[in-house]
Amino acid sequence: MIEVEYLTSRIQTSRKLYLTIQGPAEEIVSTLRRQEGVLGVVSEGGDGPDRYLLEMEKERDIRAELARTIVEKGWGLLELKSQELSLEE
Repeated sequence: MIEVEYLTSRIQTSRKLYLTIQGPAEEIVSTLRRQEGVLGVVSEGGDGPDRYLLEMEKERDIRAELARTIVEKGWGLLELKSQELSLEE
């Protein structure tokens, strides 16, 4: 039987992260887009801390670098989680 993780790794061209960050939205988006390995950032703003969907290169895990950058900027990192593909996707 073929593993779901194997199939995911074969068809996935990038990795996606959800982040919830307290801070100035425009500066956050600008900073995230400049991170090496980031392919795109979408702000999902609302009331309170903003949520961001970040697409990064499949081969690189930049979560630690992202967390370090966010903390160094003095912003609140409330959530950083990988978005996994579903069976339908």
